[in-house]
Amino acid sequence: GFQGDWIDGEDGPSPEDIDLIAVRTLLLHETHSENKIEKIQRFCLPLLRGANDQSAIDISVEGFIERPHLSRLYASYLTHFTRNEPDVVNRLEQLITDDNFFSDYQKMYALSSILNCDEVSAGVVQASLRWLEAADIAHATRAICAIFAAKFGTANQKRMVRLRYEDETSEYVRSAILFAAKFFQIADKRSAKRAWGGQSTINAQICDVI
Repeated sequence: GFQGDWIDGEDGPSPEDIDLIAVRTLLLHETHSENKIEKIQRFCLPLLRGANDQSAIDISVEGFIERPHLSRLYASYLTHFTRNEPDVVNRLEQLITDDNFFSDYQKMYALSSILNCDEVSAGVVQASLRWLEAADIAHATRAICAIFAAKFGTANQKRMVRLRYEDETSEYVRSAILFAAKFFQIADKRSAKRAWGGQSTINAQICDVI
């Protein structure tokens, strides 16, 4: 009788709700197998993201440190919430300013996860500039740092990004700095396009879209 009432009653959970409960239960399933944890998270996080479900926020923020190789997965999930959930942004900012990362991969995706915000803290911008100027950090991460600092930085910090171009040895990062010119003042943006646009095919293409 209970089962029939639960299935047929108007207040019963929908099939979608049942599926979501099952995904949450699986995500929180206790196991000591690191391989199983990784498989479960890879399966559950995209589904929870699609359902706009915040059940995995703690797991994802903590995962940046606990499982560096899954940073992209966590960033993909958290980015869905960073525009409208200040607490999530604050926690990611704390991760970045603490800088207890093991790899450049973590830095890159931590910054990327809040790149869609309207504003970020000054400490995070300072961290991005510090990483941009660190020669031992991978060029893919430093490229994100350039874009990040140009978007959120003060006028002086944007100038630091612009001046970095001439001393930069990586063509990849130089192209990122040119792309970051979209966040410069109009005069500086035009100057950057004029000075750097003809230096490579990639730069010429970037100038067409910024």
